[in-house]
Amino acid sequence: NLQFLKIFIFYCINLFIITPLALIFSFYIAKKYPLGGFFRVMLYLPSVLSAVVLAVLYRYIVSNAIPQIVKELSGTTMFQYFGGKANAEQQFKIILLYNLFLAFGTNTMLYVGAMSDINPSLIEAAKIDGAGPIRQFIHVYIPMIWPTLVTFIVTGLTGIFIEQMNLYSFFGGGLEAAYSTFGYFFYVQSTTSDLVLGSSTSAVYTFSELAAMGLVITVIIIPIVLTVRKLLNKYGPSAK
Repeated sequence: NLQFLKIFIFYCINLFIITPLALIFSFYIAKKYPLGGFFRVMLYLPSVLSAVVLAVLYRYIVSNAIPQIVKELSGTTMFQYFGGKANAEQQFKIILLYNLFLAFGTNTMLYVGAMSDINPSLIEAAKIDGAGPIRQFIHVYIPMIWPTLVTFIVTGLTGIFIEQMNLYSFFGGGLEAAYSTFGYFFYVQSTTSDLVLGSSTSAVYTFSELAAMGLVITVIIIPIVLTVRKLLNKYGPSAK
């Protein structure tokens, strides 16, 4: 199913690329290296702004600002990702980039908070033993924030079926079902459905049917989440 594939791609990129980058960046900020405070503020700003405002701003930058700059500098015309000629696959790529950017900022701030709670005496002891920044990162910081990292991985798994990738902020309720995600589909249907099918002209399923789908998804995801959580806690790095 293309809907599941989109979210799975997003989850894998987020887990295997964005998460390591966020951990490294968090370590840089937690160590209070130059410009660390500035990066902390800049990464926090997207969390303050409304999701709709960010989506509109991003859409304007991608569709107007960047193409205009490229045209002025090189004379070439960029492809319009949100124009009439753009298809769902092309739009998915640019929206995926947007969601990965938001995920990077959110993850970095969470990991910075976890790293800031590490007992300074552990870090000093590692320094006395001759551990440099890389060894501190691998043998002190990662084991100490491992529970936070496990929580992130587990909640990401649960989000595979409910993540809408901010599609509603970009397209409202008018995106075709074939181009949407499970999360977007459930969100749009829940805003138009009623207890009785036919009471809403735009509804495809009733609340009862949507609730039944949610229960089926829960039954599927619970064993997966519990198994992954158990394996990560068993074989992951220990803080002891």
